[in-house]
Amino acid sequence: MVQLSLSGLSRAGGSLIYEPQPEQKGGNIKSETDMMSAKRYADKWEILLQPYKVIKDPVHKDIWLTETETRIIDTPEFQRLRYIHQLGPTHLIYPGAKHTRFDHCLGTLYVA
Repeated sequence: MVQLSLSGLSRAGGSLIYEPQPEQKGGNIKSETDMMSAKRYADKWEILLQPYKVIKDPVHKDIWLTETETRIIDTPEFQRLRYIHQLGPTHLIYPGAKHTRFDHCLGTLYVA
């Protein structure tokens, strides 16, 4: 069985490409079976990185989320951030100042 690291994967044109890395003792991946295993490994990563859902944001426009990110956002712990205001009670004085930790975390996810 071949163990691959993420250093063997590169992103080109929106899809992941597997580039075989030389092994420690010289030589490339030895058999066709190992190469097929490596390709399946790359396909699994590509499936995990597929866009699943989009969120409209006034600052960042469209924020595309993967299925894993959507599952994390849907947890009660993450949803609780909707009720924690970034600016404290400022929204009581300035009605347009609706900045929550939830909005902040989505923006941070997009930038990261």
